[in-house]
Amino acid sequence: MPEKKKSRHFTVVVRREFPMSAEDAYSAWTDPEIRRSVLAHGRYKNGVKEVSVSVGGLERYEDRWKNRLYGATTRRYLILRPAKMIVAQSETSVEGDMFDQHFVKQELLLFKTKDASCEIVASDQCISIEPSFVHSAEASLTETFDIFANML
Repeated sequence: MPEKKKSRHFTVVVRREFPMSAEDAYSAWTDPEIRRSVLAHGRYKNGVKEVSVSVGGLERYEDRWKNRLYGATTRRYLILRPAKMIVAQSETSVEGDMFDQHFVKQELLLFKTKDASCEIVASDQCISIEPSFVHSAEASLTETFDIFANML
């Protein structure tokens, strides 16, 4: 009898401080043009298909390598509380030569006032069917914050 695959569950938390108010940080994070620029950076540069930052709205982008589609991500916005929090669900499917992977993340972003700045706390609860590493999810959040900081 074949071995049944087990899912992997883990939580990643990344914090970053920005020299602006929580209102300004939230407005920039939810600005469709900034979101598109953040998503279009690097390997997704030609793959951003949709950006709608609204309750029920979607972000869709494709992962390509040498113009070969091998993965897609869809993020659905569930809750938006201006200058306070964003809750979204993200699903990524990646086709591989050895096996396919499917990741699901519940994403929570908190915008916290800290003196004259804003701390954004990103917390991702992740579920993966195939083995994955916590540092990969953490590196992805860190890269997103780095790109966002450069867009400001």
